Amino acid sequence: MNKKQFALIFLTTITLLACSSDDNNKTPDVQDSIIGKWKLVSISYDGELEEATVCESKSIIEFNSDNTYKDVAAKESDISDDCAYDGFGVTGTFTLTNGILTRTATEVVIVPDELDNPDWIEGAKGEYDPETVSFENGRLSLTETFEEEKISTYKYTYEKTTDEFFSE
Repeated sequence: MNKKQFALIFLTTITLLACSSDDNNKTPDVQDSIIGKWKLVSISYDGELEEATVCESKSIIEFNSDNTYKDVAAKESDISDDCAYDGFGVTGTFTLTNGILTRTATEVVIVPDELDNPDWIEGAKGEYDPETVSFENGRLSLTETFEEEKISTYKYTYEKTTDEFFSE
C-alpha cells in the first residue's frame, strides 16, 4: 500500500469516528429533559437551603410533551398531623425558551377549603413569573426572582418520580 492510499484510509477512518462520537454525545434538549413527573426535594430562599418536609415532598409537578403541565403542592396541615394542599392545584400550558420557563395556569383543579373564594380561584389562573430551568445530578431546579420588600430568590429542586399526585 502506498503512502497516498494509507493517508486516504487514515483520514476516512478519523472522519467516520469523529462523526460517530458526535452523534453519541449529544446533550439532551432542555425541552425534552423537563418532560416527566417531578417531586419536590428542597427549597432555597435567598440561598438558605431547606430539605423538603415529608408533606412538602408530596408536591409534584408534571410537564408533558404537548406543553401542558399539572402542579399540586402539599404542606403540613395547620389543624392535624396529616398533609394538606399548599395553595391551589393547577393545570395549564408552558413554554421553555433558552432555559426560561413560562407557565400559564388555565384551570384550577384543586381548591383547599380555606381558599374556596371565587375571586381567589380566578386569581390563581394566568401567567406566572418566569422561572430559570437548570439541571444538576439528574435533578430539576426552577428558580424565580421577584421583588416584595426586597429582591428575593426562590429555588425549587425536584427529582423524577413515579408517585401519584397528592390528594387529601
